[in-house]
Amino acid sequence: MAQCNLYYLLIAYYIQLIPNYILLISLEKIEMCVLSQYDNIYFLILFFKKHTNTLLNVLSDICAVDYPQKKLRFEVVYNFYSLKYNYKLRLKVSVLEIMAIVSLYNIFLSSNWLEREVWDLFGVFFCDHSRLRRILTDYGFIGYPLRKDFPSVGFYEVRYSEILQKVTYEPLEFNTSLRFI
Repeated sequence: MAQCNLYYLLIAYYIQLIPNYILLISLEKIEMCVLSQYDNIYFLILFFKKHTNTLLNVLSDICAVDYPQKKLRFEVVYNFYSLKYNYKLRLKVSVLEIMAIVSLYNIFLSSNWLEREVWDLFGVFFCDHSRLRRILTDYGFIGYPLRKDFPSVGFYEVRYSEILQKVTYEPLEFNTSLRFI
């Protein structure tokens, strides 16, 4: 009960202090969820980390969700935790595939790997990231495997050819007629 009261006080405090940076704020179970625009994210996260009454000093995760039917296709989700006040905050930002989000590497060093992972699996670009590259897929991999429009078996088949004595990449032919049975 005391935890819920803290969340309600924080929600009122955020709405009073930074109303222009918050589109929507809600309480989901025991986590506060803030929706913001992508161009406000750097200031907002810097505020959440440095402000005396928030002190969200742990970035625990960055992930993305693909909504192909929405105008802003991707929703990038940042999960924070305050060690001092013992509460969690989830920050959501919606972006297009061609938009770039500011990297948080200068604020949270833990964002280095997490932003690479989102880039590799969804194709959401983080500008000002020092070493944005693929980390979970192969070097020559084409596409982003966690997007909803990515084929479930990939674009190429990788196999070892006994005749050529090497690994070959062959384009796949998709027969999707059985997919809907």
